[in-house]
Amino acid sequence: MEFNTVYHVFNHANGREKLFYSYYSYNLFLQKFEEYILPVAEIYAYCLMPNHFHFLLRIRSEEEVAKALDAWVEIKAKKRSKLQRPKPKINKKPMTPKAFVSKSFSNFFNSYTRTSNLVFNRYGSMFIKNFKKKVVDDHSYFARVLFYIHHNPVNHRFTDHMEKWSWSSYNAYVKRKKSFVSKSYAINFFGGLKPLIDHHNDLAQASKKVEDTLDYLPPGYAFVKSF
Repeated sequence: MEFNTVYHVFNHANGREKLFYSYYSYNLFLQKFEEYILPVAEIYAYCLMPNHFHFLLRIRSEEEVAKALDAWVEIKAKKRSKLQRPKPKINKKPMTPKAFVSKSFSNFFNSYTRTSNLVFNRYGSMFIKNFKKKVVDDHSYFARVLFYIHHNPVNHRFTDHMEKWSWSSYNAYVKRKKSFVSKSYAINFFGGLKPLIDHHNDLAQASKKVEDTLDYLPPGYAFVKSF
């Protein structure tokens, strides 16, 4: 994954299994995400459903990730000292910021799986190997992905309205709930919270009528070519 690049990240449970079994599962997943991914990425939207998830995020700059890596190395050293473990070999190559991004995602999924396996008395992997990611390289696509993620529970018939689904960032926007989501970018892009909500509602209506969602993009979006 590249620095300063926006991605739509998503993945599915293995086979017919579930990723989330209870409120505890959903909260645990978000806690692990905050612990492992926020140091290396800025999150704009998320949605968790029983057997899959979606995130819209930006990998931070190389400088920001390098600082997060330094902090992680320091924490690891303190833990090693408390456990009286030997120091790593001197000839071992230091981790690069780019490698740390990949390591953070790996640690995130592994940590959630390990804890879930202990709590729910299961074993083995929970996720399909190699999570999916798509580059979001222009603002029109950003607007569509933001809506797509928030509307996904309706699309999959888990609920009939976006705001009724507890495990997405939509209510962080609509109800101004405290969240780790970086809401200011999307709100500024739409020119305010109301236009953002109107955009979501318009696209929700368009999806019922099978209309072209491009007709509902914010005015002037075509003049902004890329991030």
